[in-house]
Amino acid sequence: MGDNGESSHLQRAPCIAIDLGTSSCSVGVWLDGRVQIIPNENGKLSTPSYVAFTDTQRLVGEQAQKQALRKPENVFFEVKRLIGRRWKDISDEWVKSWPFSVGKAQDSGELGLRVTSAFLEPFLQRTDRLLTPQQTDGARNGSHPTGDGKTVGFLAPEEITAMLLAKMKACAESQLSCGKLEQAVITVPTYFDDHQKDATKVAAEIAGFNGVRLVHEPTAAAIAYAQHMGLLSLAGPREGSSIRSGRKSAKETTIMVFALGGGCLDVALVIISEGRVGVRVADGDSKLGGADFDNVIVEIIEEQAKGTFGGKVDTSSPRLRRKMKAASEKAKQDLTLLREATIEIDSVRGDDDLSFVLTREEFVSSSEHLFRRCTEVVQQVFLKAEKLGITKEAIDEMVLVGGSTRIPELRERLHKAFGKVPRPHSHQNEAVVHGAALYTVCAREIIEEIDPTLAVSSEGDETPASLPTTTEDSRGDMRSLLDTFKERAKLIEEYEEDALKLSEARFRSEKFVGEALKRSAEYPPWVRRIIEGEIRCTTEGMDGAMSLEELNSQYKQMADLCEYAFGAMWSKSFSRRKFFIADRWIGCDCEPPDVCDPTQTGLGNLSKASGSLVGPDLCDLVVAPPVKELLKTKRSIEGLVDGGRIEIAAPGGVHPIDNETSASRVADARRTGRRLPLTGPGAPPQVRYKVSAESLRNRGILYTIIGRGPSGWSEDIPQQVAAALRTGLRVILCVGGEEEQEASADGKQLSHSAGGAIGTAGGAVLGSTLAREREKCKEQLEQVLREVGKTWRNVVVAYQPSWESQFEGETSISVEEFMTAVVDGHVGIRETLRKNANRDVAESTRIIFGTYPLDRIGTIWDALSRQKEIDGFLLDSGFRRSEIVHKILRRRWKAEESFLLLGVPETQEDVETGNLLSLLDKGGANLLGCGDEYTHQPWWCSLVAFPTTIDKKHWVRPDHVPIFDKHDLIATMNKLSRPDPAPSPSASPPSAPHLSPRTPEPPPGTPRALFDLVSRTCPEQDTYSFPLEGRVIINLRERDKDRKKRPTADTIAAWMAELDKIIRGDEWRRFVIAYTPEWATGSDSEVRPDPEAKLYQDVEGAHSEIRSLIARNKNYATADQVAIVCEIDGASSMETLRRIAVMPNVDGLMLGSSLVKKLANV
Repeated sequence: MGDNGESSHLQRAPCIAIDLGTSSCSVGVWLDGRVQIIPNENGKLSTPSYVAFTDTQRLVGEQAQKQALRKPENVFFEVKRLIGRRWKDISDEWVKSWPFSVGKAQDSGELGLRVTSAFLEPFLQRTDRLLTPQQTDGARNGSHPTGDGKTVGFLAPEEITAMLLAKMKACAESQLSCGKLEQAVITVPTYFDDHQKDATKVAAEIAGFNGVRLVHEPTAAAIAYAQHMGLLSLAGPREGSSIRSGRKSAKETTIMVFALGGGCLDVALVIISEGRVGVRVADGDSKLGGADFDNVIVEIIEEQAKGTFGGKVDTSSPRLRRKMKAASEKAKQDLTLLREATIEIDSVRGDDDLSFVLTREEFVSSSEHLFRRCTEVVQQVFLKAEKLGITKEAIDEMVLVGGSTRIPELRERLHKAFGKVPRPHSHQNEAVVHGAALYTVCAREIIEEIDPTLAVSSEGDETPASLPTTTEDSRGDMRSLLDTFKERAKLIEEYEEDALKLSEARFRSEKFVGEALKRSAEYPPWVRRIIEGEIRCTTEGMDGAMSLEELNSQYKQMADLCEYAFGAMWSKSFSRRKFFIADRWIGCDCEPPDVCDPTQTGLGNLSKASGSLVGPDLCDLVVAPPVKELLKTKRSIEGLVDGGRIEIAAPGGVHPIDNETSASRVADARRTGRRLPLTGPGAPPQVRYKVSAESLRNRGILYTIIGRGPSGWSEDIPQQVAAALRTGLRVILCVGGEEEQEASADGKQLSHSAGGAIGTAGGAVLGSTLAREREKCKEQLEQVLREVGKTWRNVVVAYQPSWESQFEGETSISVEEFMTAVVDGHVGIRETLRKNANRDVAESTRIIFGTYPLDRIGTIWDALSRQKEIDGFLLDSGFRRSEIVHKILRRRWKAEESFLLLGVPETQEDVETGNLLSLLDKGGANLLGCGDEYTHQPWWCSLVAFPTTIDKKHWVRPDHVPIFDKHDLIATMNKLSRPDPAPSPSASPPSAPHLSPRTPEPPPGTPRALFDLVSRTCPEQDTYSFPLEGRVIINLRERDKDRKKRPTADTIAAWMAELDKIIRGDEWRRFVIAYTPEWATGSDSEVRPDPEAKLYQDVEGAHSEIRSLIARNKNYATADQVAIVCEIDGASSMETLRRIAVMPNVDGLMLGSSLVKKLANV
């Protein structure tokens, strides 16, 4: 790669071609060695040249055309006939057919189109208007006043034309995904004078183009004809490419181009010779086009309506005229193929409809003057050609361009005038834009000699001699208003962008709300209440005046809450990239549970979780066993996922078909029990387990893993990917740096990535390493892209950084640095896809993270899953570990669905007043976002939690529960479990026991040791009622109560192991485990970048770890019975409490009395 950072795929933004037609526009581009006509958002190759304004928005194209039937006054079309013209040049016939009004300025005579849209009012007021009602001395067709008091504004034809050009520009930018386009070739009729050409350039500049070249429409059509007929060929996509003659020794080819567009007629004589296209003669009629034939039928309809209904029909009504215009266009198309057409128009007069039959003969008779004008223009070209020594007989062909040239009568008359049958252009509707796209790369080979005084080659110039640019602008008035036009266009564009974002945000919120409510129905009642309350807050301002920032903020709060309740997989299912998890297995992972310990194999763990795995709506699951175990594993895992299945991937890539022969031989030998020799003639080759893409497809294997492996990146990887995709396989493409080994000064081997060490003794990530790693991935991706192109729908990219192994050890990087490095790598891969392919490929391709140490993946899985750029994981025997399988289980809650809200007295006043329980009920109602009645449901439990340091008489009650520090509990219970030492003979008699003479019996099901512990804590109670059926709180907190540092997973495991020694069987269900998470400050008292996100990560990770440890040491039933609550600090907000309350492994909240009061007063 060069230092400029541009790949061979990346070229500067292309120059597009725009056919700016009277009735429709189209856009094309020369790309990848051919012309591509770019469709609009509806998939059509042409867009109606219509612009409309409602009171709320601007419409361009098809939507504007439909608006013409509803409110035709603010619909503008055929504006090309107005651009660059003066008031005196406007035809009365045109004005009569338009439903909009045209005005002129008193001082300059410039034209303006009247508009009465509330949408435009602020923009017309914020900019200097070209025209106002006071500035006009008349408006033709101005007999339709608004009558509603709205402000009347005027837009210049250049502004309307700029909107059409901007539409074409936006379509091209969206399709090409190449950023902003600034260069364009725009087609204009031959008859356009300097005023009209300059006005076209002004419109292009308003639309955002900086470099514009103009080409005549018949010239463009001739270029397209010559290239299609094989007279010319293009020498490639390189800049400066030129058209070369395909028949250099042949004689000159002379053609006549007859181009009848929607608003004008162009006829040109073109000579193709020696690799160049020369336009020798041209003529046209600026007031003759397909629209004029439509107007003829409109006049027929008008006469028929008056004859049917008398003089009571107002045919000047804009709405009726648009209906007649639409009917005339359809009738003209029907008469091209049929001898007669039925015209039907509803509500011509009140509820009365009009229906009659128009014959082709009637249409031809009424259009006689138009056919005559067409043949007159052709005769003029013949006369001019004869002056140049070109006779009619020397013309090889007449080429027809434009939709109206399909009229049978017109073709017959041209045949008579020319003497030969005219040939329709191969791209009859797209001929002009096709040729204009070719012109972008061959302009230097085009010569136009329409005027002998201007017969100069355009070589070296941007504009042909026939398209001069005036050195002194003759339209200074229009140029002086250019800044005003550009400012107004910018304001409208910014407003529309904001409105579109707001509309998309509302739609996104509405869709999310529906899915969240549907999902919450499967969850416990308190989760539903909290989510419904959050949704109410989000939807209240959706239909109001809520700004985009406010709506996005509300949506983020709701989305974050639902993500913590339903999981990152559910959240990502809304995007185009569903979560993806693949696991590479070794041989023993494929063994069924009855063969070996099920907890030591991937298949065993998956079988154990059968029926509980996430469905295909949330995640794609793939396992990659050894090639020899593919079919056996495929049969074994069928039916493990409800409503879906786990797919199989073949590791090691794909290979030629003959490599599979040996694999079949080995499989046959295994089946028959015959042994194959390791060496000699009968021995299978070393590639015996490599299979072909066809073989995988035939066996129902959908995935293959290709890319960087233990031996690094091989040169044939791009070819393997291409072969797999051609066969219909899906590819997991592994990219990343390669580890290298070098000796240190003391002889030890140091491992580092291709880019250098990732960390230092202080754990800092070196930016140069990440940059080199990114460059390595970029190089690998570009190799594959060059081979397969942009067809990446079936590719999943797995990012396997070489520096990952340094996450552990004395020089390890921190978790935060590790996550930053991982996300940076994924961002780099997506950016490479965006630049080398397109935006759609980049946004739809799933990029997963691989090669993370399995003993650490549980601590960072949730955090990585929530990163927007990370779409899943590639593991190595990951499903062996139960905590990994637990991550892909459907989110579920405890078997005993209930929520605990515990309040802890913090002062003596809290203890003596005794109102903490009532405050808990009120605070619980606010937490749920509903009335008090919900806090009295069976699934809701409010309790006061008393530390053992408080006088015991306050907490020996059914609604009170004691809190024990885990260290005191373990020490005391261990002491109780040891027998007392035998007294010595000399010892004095023991004193009276501290306990009461009559020791109470524990309630049924209460552990005796635990009951004795509580009884010794309150010996003054002779008759003792054990609180909450014997349940107590165990606070998992460091003895120094350091709430700034979260205990590690190993520490939590050690705590649980100690508790497991003294708690047996179903005794666990009597305990409430309280976990105090890490808070927003680190040991250095510096505020972390995202303290709340860190808090949620700690809570979710620790609670999941505690329940997983209980399930691992006991079983899932025991783990479900244990209540795990989260102790929250008084500085937390309501939003924080709600997010934690909906987490699946959080069974309650334990709050200090100050936070309870704050919660109750919200």
